[in-house]
Amino acid sequence: MDSAQVHDSRAGWTDAVPDATIQLEDASFDLGRYLDKLDLDPAELAEVNDRLNTIQRMLNKYGDPITTTLNPRAVAFGTSAA
Repeated sequence: MDSAQVHDSRAGWTDAVPDATIQLEDASFDLGRYLDKLDLDPAELAEVNDRLNTIQRMLNKYGDPITTTLNPRAVAFGTSAA
């Protein structure tokens, strides 16, 4: 392969690198803005995890379907979860 062929073969990807760089910078900026909007409160996360654990314990105790499990009247009186 001579130098002209090498130059021609890399022309495609060398032209794409600046475009890819711009796209990555844009994506990085957008991701940073998204992360700034997230509310990352550790106490709230712990509360949500506690709720999910409670629901899982109820599912284990009363079984599925979840609509019946989360409806205490249906569990207490054996009625459907309508």
